[in-house]
Amino acid sequence: MNSVDEIFKESFDKINSILMYLDHQLGTVSLTEEEIKSLGGVKNQVEPAYKVSDEKNTSDKSGIKDKKEEKPKEEKKEEKKEEVKKEEEKKEEKEEEKKEDKKDKKKKEKKKGNGEENKPKEKKEKGNKKGMDVKDIFKLCDLRVGYVEECTIMEGFNDIYSLVIDLGEETKRKIGTGLRNHVPIDKIKGTKIVVFSNLKPKKFGENFVSNGMVLTSSLKDGDKKCYELIRPDEKAKPGEKVFLDGTELDPKKEETISPKRFGQAMEHFKTDDNCFCNYDGVKLKTESGYITAPLKNAPIS
Repeated sequence: MNSVDEIFKESFDKINSILMYLDHQLGTVSLTEEEIKSLGGVKNQVEPAYKVSDEKNTSDKSGIKDKKEEKPKEEKKEEKKEEVKKEEEKKEEKEEEKKEDKKDKKKKEKKKGNGEENKPKEKKEKGNKKGMDVKDIFKLCDLRVGYVEECTIMEGFNDIYSLVIDLGEETKRKIGTGLRNHVPIDKIKGTKIVVFSNLKPKKFGENFVSNGMVLTSSLKDGDKKCYELIRPDEKAKPGEKVFLDGTELDPKKEETISPKRFGQAMEHFKTDDNCFCNYDGVKLKTESGYITAPLKNAPIS
């Protein structure tokens, strides 16, 4: 072999040795100590950075993974369930929205059919409750002149009087009133009073049913409360109906008033500076004359 060929072969062997050593350093080839020493004069100055595993091509030390770790099957199932659940919830929300839209459309259609959209809103006057004027509430109240024929202490109730009252009806009214500790019997029996006649019957004990309420005015006198009976004109007859001054008398009997309307009405009964009984600032009267009470500016109940 000539010198050129020898030089070429020697150079080729050195290059091949260097490549083998680099492969070993990179971890692509695993060489023994003896093999490294035999690589044509290439010195083993540094230990290889990575070692190739017999079972795997990559090492945990390298921090490189060929494949991503797969999640456990149970976790995948749970994730799928959550996704399905969210989809179902979205569908339900959409269905609810559709239902609400349909309801709104039906309401609008009804309003259009009834012409409610074109109707002007009614203004509520002072004292108006649920669309009813104060004066209209008074029309539900049936106040009558009564003559007290009997007045006794109710059996079983020391603070209540049992009254028998003539209201111009075929049958006398029996009414219970809690005036026992406020008004003497002689100021009630044999006198004319005013009765709220169309209240819901009230039961006292087992045997007494009260059909009406005796109207009084009341004011506080120190720690006590002073009560005075509402009195009609002396000429008034039992059964005469009470109405508002300046309005026409409607003698018909009113149906039983509801507890709510009764409460609303009583807020507007009061005496004035001249002891006249008023409703919402208007005097009360019968065909015979005005209704009065001894107390000034006193609530009526």
